[in-house]
Amino acid sequence: MKAPLPWVCPTCKAHLDVPTGRCAVCRTSALIIGETLPIFLTEPRSAVGLAYMGLASRAASKRAMAERLGTPSPLRAALATEAAALSSLAAHIGLHAEARSALESISPALKPKVEGSFEQYLDPLSYAARDWGGAAAAEQEIERVMGCVERFSTHAPDRTSALVLGAGAGRFADEALSLYDRVAALDNSVAMGLVYDALRKGDLAFDAVDARNCQTADEQVTQVALSRARIKRTPRLAKATAAFAVGDALCLPLPNSSQAAVLSLFFTDVLPLPSLLREVSRVLKPGGVFVHYGPLEYHFADLAQQYPASGVRTLFADVGFTMLDEAWVPGFHRERQNALSKRWFNCWAFVARLDRPRALRLPEGANQPLVLAPSYRIDTSTVHPASGAESQTSTVILPDGAQRRVESGVIELIQNLDGATTFAMLLTSLASQGPLAQDERLSLQEAINGLIDFGLVRLGSADPFS
Repeated sequence: MKAPLPWVCPTCKAHLDVPTGRCAVCRTSALIIGETLPIFLTEPRSAVGLAYMGLASRAASKRAMAERLGTPSPLRAALATEAAALSSLAAHIGLHAEARSALESISPALKPKVEGSFEQYLDPLSYAARDWGGAAAAEQEIERVMGCVERFSTHAPDRTSALVLGAGAGRFADEALSLYDRVAALDNSVAMGLVYDALRKGDLAFDAVDARNCQTADEQVTQVALSRARIKRTPRLAKATAAFAVGDALCLPLPNSSQAAVLSLFFTDVLPLPSLLREVSRVLKPGGVFVHYGPLEYHFADLAQQYPASGVRTLFADVGFTMLDEAWVPGFHRERQNALSKRWFNCWAFVARLDRPRALRLPEGANQPLVLAPSYRIDTSTVHPASGAESQTSTVILPDGAQRRVESGVIELIQNLDGATTFAMLLTSLASQGPLAQDERLSLQEAINGLIDFGLVRLGSADPFS
């Protein structure tokens, strides 16, 4: 990589080898595209390969639509420009040897499943247009959001670092650089990461097509010119970029207690909140703040996890946060200026400070008993990555629905805990079975620390969990 990034191994939280993205402790590997875009997903090579296939498939679909229109028209020409823009993003993957290798590993059996089946979010152009197109309505929405972020950031313990969750095409992360010295941006879409990475290097232009809810044929096509340089408003922002990564918000690749703020903008309702707050609490500094902006639409089916605003407040308080300020901000979302219908949100904005100290962790608590939570379950499933090789994955699920992936070996160890065994005793027992290397000890230590942060294990008291 050309510049140091704040990332750590998402599995064990050890520092990654910068050039390769490989963890020396647990051997987890990130895939680094173009020296600047790390992919921290469970199957990074498969994710990159499938993103390439999805972009190429969508580009082919746009070309086919254009052909079906027959005679030349503005709509047909616009579809061709969209296809070209999607193809250029796919080509951005193919420029790098590590990504080409990922493409070659895709199982032929999976390729038909990708054709024509990409979710809307993985078509990055509409979101990129909101972030970097410069349309008046989009800029007004961004101003509303960042006005709240700036107001709430006065509660942060310092301005050294912030994480933006669900960063999309990266506009909010770059805007946050006017408030924080260093900003990490995370999204689970490879396509979004590719947009941000491509716009670091130059502009991207196309004609966006949306034939719905239009009064005239001219309104069905909008000229879009994506440009980070044109959008930036100060010399500092024109040069600075956030550290962008593709990864899982429930397994953040960031060190413990490293962030002054976590900015969750149109994202808090994307994942079950108990699981998200456990990871947020782990990476926030003492007194760090969580900033939320957006509706509570909830993008998953579990009704038990779809809290009203009052339930969100209660959950934050239970985790150890104090609500400091909030507001309700009405306005259109991703507005098309002349559309016959528009989405109107009454967005909830709030800032909450993490006041509860983090639990005792290893190695400081190595002589304290390791105590398991009384109620949990373990689900084991078979993963079928794109390479075709099967593997087993275990997930611990707490009563409140919070989930965490855990290595099978660690599962076997914790299931044998009796409420009196300490980490030091555990190491002694393992060493009696054979030599225990330093990296193995560290890997086990960080795995248990992860379970402490998650809420499955605690150190010190054999009393029941409250």
